[in-house]
Amino acid sequence: MDKLPQEIVDIIVFFANSNEQGNQYHMHGPNAKHLARQLVTVSKKFQRAIECDTFKVLHLDLDRARDARNILSRFSRWSHLRLLEFTAILPDYDEVACTRYENAAEKAENSRVFTENITELFHLLSQCPVACASRPVVLRVEIYSKTDRICVSHSLQGRVTQKETHAKPVSGDIRRWRWKRSKLQLDESVRLASIKHLNIPVFQMQRRPLLFRHVAADSIMRLMSAMPPSLKFTVNRFSDTEKNDLAHRIAHREDIANAIDSLPELISPYFHVEYLPPLDHNFQPPVLHNHDTQSDSVSCAIRRLTQRCRRVSITGVLGSTELFWPNVNSAPDPYWHSLEFLDIWYHPITPGGKWLFGLDPFLHFGSARMQARDLYPRPEPVEGRADEDRQACQFRYTAIQQLMDEFYIAAARAAANMPKLKRLALVVTHQPSWRIDGAPLHHFEFRAYKDNHASITWTSSPRFTPSQAVIDAWMRVSRIRGLSMRVRLTGRPFNDRGNTRYVDPTDDDSDSVHEEEEDEEEYDEGDDKEDEGDE
Repeated sequence: MDKLPQEIVDIIVFFANSNEQGNQYHMHGPNAKHLARQLVTVSKKFQRAIECDTFKVLHLDLDRARDARNILSRFSRWSHLRLLEFTAILPDYDEVACTRYENAAEKAENSRVFTENITELFHLLSQCPVACASRPVVLRVEIYSKTDRICVSHSLQGRVTQKETHAKPVSGDIRRWRWKRSKLQLDESVRLASIKHLNIPVFQMQRRPLLFRHVAADSIMRLMSAMPPSLKFTVNRFSDTEKNDLAHRIAHREDIANAIDSLPELISPYFHVEYLPPLDHNFQPPVLHNHDTQSDSVSCAIRRLTQRCRRVSITGVLGSTELFWPNVNSAPDPYWHSLEFLDIWYHPITPGGKWLFGLDPFLHFGSARMQARDLYPRPEPVEGRADEDRQACQFRYTAIQQLMDEFYIAAARAAANMPKLKRLALVVTHQPSWRIDGAPLHHFEFRAYKDNHASITWTSSPRFTPSQAVIDAWMRVSRIRGLSMRVRLTGRPFNDRGNTRYVDPTDDDSDSVHEEEEDEEEYDEGDDKEDEGDE
């Protein structure tokens, strides 16, 4: 057996470690362990192949991480690791606790356990020898309690399943709302072990939205600052859910901005800001500007982040022109040397306290009034809701021309300083929304193609027609880039939650919308370069 090339041995182990359908799985069950014990004794080459497969992907929690210290230190097993998924398991809670928000003692205990888990994770990673640290390792961190209504079972390493944790539904269970007002905080007195010598190109934190626990922004900042310089891609989630204390929310948004600014020079970050607009559209959003600068710190931090990345994807932010251009003139102008792809899903609200959308004059107002139970499958308890969420009154579905023109002009001004930009997607995310056909409420996309052609497309219902100033701003982008630009305006029908079909009343031929599913207007201004000398 020692005469077999290592590549052949690796293939043998690969097929031995596959089920009858040919789908690879990791050796977690008793049968797989028995097979591994048999093969590992055949020769040193089989031992190497088995260990390479066994330690390539590890799923650990606090207890398993402590056991892994000694196991990984033997026979250079660290060199086999490619993916480490660590689960911080928070304390269990009883059925009575399912019916209320977390109290102060529970919040403190969860933060203590979270700190203990993260400290152990960093201590484990710091044990990796420098000789084994050159190969890339993807790091993922999940956080949940095993008594969450839906949680991940890890009784067998890597076998991910969903299960109901209680024997029967708990009357009055508020589910995820239980921890929506809580934030996990790293103990400031704890110093994380250094892992700067590792090659961790990808760090993903809480990829599963159903299990999303809020981590304080300053704690996320500490985690990111502890990451090695090899980090290129990251997934983070921030909480902007405070609605009952405006001063606290503004202060926390400053923490979010600082956390975003602390991100290193990444290739492709993704982050999500959890926030829900007022359920009652009669309420005006609060003003969130910094009192000293009169700017939105989060929007400015996002703009600075995009200036040092190649691909950025962001969801849940507010619709601010400062995402693209500062409100106050400053020198030099912002410039995006490397940015190629930018996707932003934003709420139809500005940090200055304005709605970007207003009443749709073409729809019957009553059709937009929905009960909270229709908009939220499991709404927050009434006693915990902010005033703006106490009743559902949804009617803001038509873009306000002036505000959206300003938004798109700022985006075009920035795009003119993005020499490598290939795609810019700006999508209104409206949650809760009574449109369930999957169509975006309002969608803009710029695309640049290899043949020096480009397009800008607005898709919305009712159909949005940008002003000539917006078109001119984007034509300037095409002239600077030497692109032939095509403009497309698209309206489409949509369904409400009662599955009633509505057609965009602004379309001249509504029947064609039913038949074609889209009604497009497009024209080409790419060859219109008469004013190029004026730039």
